[in-house]
Amino acid sequence: MDRKISAMRNLGPTMAANLASIGVHTSADLQRIGAVETFNRLRLIQGRQISRIALHAMFAALVDCDWRALPADIKAQLDQEAGLAPKPRRRVG
Repeated sequence: MDRKISAMRNLGPTMAANLASIGVHTSADLQRIGAVETFNRLRLIQGRQISRIALHAMFAALVDCDWRALPADIKAQLDQEAGLAPKPRRRVG
């Protein structure tokens, strides 16, 4: 089912506007381009203003789950595909 970006899980009005600026208006557009390529196109325009969370949110929207529920290995794979540096590990203790 083709939906507007703003109707997709994890993606609100701000992300919908950002995506519209690069020609992504529907779930079909996002699916066709893919989360990683869409993220990279946004990064060209927004630079560091777009975070890896946006990448995770777009991917999770495509599979209809909360971005925080994505397994760490999926997030790491997305980050690697997008050319992002590995996320620093937190120190415990």
